[in-house]
Amino acid sequence: MRLRLLGIILLFHFTLAGMAAQTAKSIILYESYEDYLNAQGKETVGDFKLLSNISLLGAKSLIFNRREGDNERPRKVKVNCKKLWGFVYNGLLFRIDSESKIPYFLKSEGSFYYYENGLATLHLLRENAEVDLSQAVPVMDELDRESWGGEACLSKRLNSVFYDISSRRTLEKAVALHPAWKVLLDCVSESQETDPTWQLRKCIAKHNR
Repeated sequence: MRLRLLGIILLFHFTLAGMAAQTAKSIILYESYEDYLNAQGKETVGDFKLLSNISLLGAKSLIFNRREGDNERPRKVKVNCKKLWGFVYNGLLFRIDSESKIPYFLKSEGSFYYYENGLATLHLLRENAEVDLSQAVPVMDELDRESWGGEACLSKRLNSVFYDISSRRTLEKAVALHPAWKVLLDCVSESQETDPTWQLRKCIAKHNR
């Protein structure tokens, strides 16, 4: 009986340890796709919250407040998008467009890769770190819209070119280059959903397998 009880206690302990490891808060920076594949990123542990974003002469930077302990004063950490392939924020992958240097959050992967706006997603996480990203809709600030990209995009592979699909017009352009994505255009056209984000999400969920 004692051995069985001890086994249950140990199982409970390691389950909690595993959960803690999975929810560890950090930012991991990757300078290249190869670094990401080989798990050779630069990791900084701490509780990060987006403080501000800077777009100057084409250069994009994200400024975070980082706190390690409950009593520690937050410190500013700058993420220079120009120098990175992407980064992982609390387990979530943000890939950076090599041309615009804009970060996009990887939302879904299957036969293609679907992303939503990285900055808008980070704003959501700043307001509520426990937000359910499968239900919440990132909203772009009008001041950021011109400099920080569209609401959604696709890529054929994790390290290939981004195609903006924020509107029907841009989705049609992407489909002209990649006819296999026409199923998405047809799905959006037939959708009864009034919200454009949910139109895309439901069609992505249906066809990205």
